[in-house]
Amino acid sequence: QMKAARLKFNFQAESPKELTLQKGDIVYIHKEVDRNWLEGEHHGRVGIFPSNY
Repeated sequence: QMKAARLKFNFQAESPKELTLQKGDIVYIHKEVDRNWLEGEHHGRVGIFPSNY
């Protein structure tokens, strides 16, 4: 079962592999990249975002 998370803060992507997300967005988490980053999907786009967001 895939986990989902609701963003607590806005995040502006700084590279093509990152997702730009807004506070309140729901992201489906695919995997933990490392301690600081998660890979997830939002509206069909897959990318990474900070795990503390």
